[in-house]
Amino acid sequence: MVIENQAHHLFGGKGVPRVMLEAVRFFFAAEETDTQITFRLCCDVLQARVDVLRLRIQYEFWLRGTAFTGPWDFLAVTVPRMIAGEITHYGGEPGYALAREAWVQPGISAEELIGSVLALDGYSERVLMESLQHMEERCLLSCSANRWYVTGRNPLLLAIRGDNRFGVDVSRGGSFYWSRMFGPST
Repeated sequence: MVIENQAHHLFGGKGVPRVMLEAVRFFFAAEETDTQITFRLCCDVLQARVDVLRLRIQYEFWLRGTAFTGPWDFLAVTVPRMIAGEITHYGGEPGYALAREAWVQPGISAEELIGSVLALDGYSERVLMESLQHMEERCLLSCSANRWYVTGRNPLLLAIRGDNRFGVDVSRGGSFYWSRMFGPST
């Protein structure tokens, strides 16, 4: 019920900025106190993979075209380890830097994303564009209307391509299990 309530604030409500930011903080804040019900605690009780759900929220931001006007104003959890290796494999360290920035500002424009990483990490624009292209090809990052999101997997784009590289045939339509796209749970 706690997760459902926070998700409603994030996606189903009237879009009150303060309430929406509180929901974003619930799902993505790195710092948790022992005196509150946290997202991680809820996931532990439900035996759900916290990182898979966070990626699903990022994917929902992409689906809905939700764009944040700046990075979140709190210390956020990092890009999930379950996709960090793939990001680094296909995009290199510059790719991880791009994902790191898109993670804390879903819907960041390409110009802002490249500019931010140029300023912070010093990679060349050409290298960053190549990394971004490689990660987009693998659906690790997804673009909509020149806005970037860390999706990890993107079943809609995979279905359009008829791609089943993750062992899930998303092109056939019908339903699929989001978490299966990230391997078996442990």
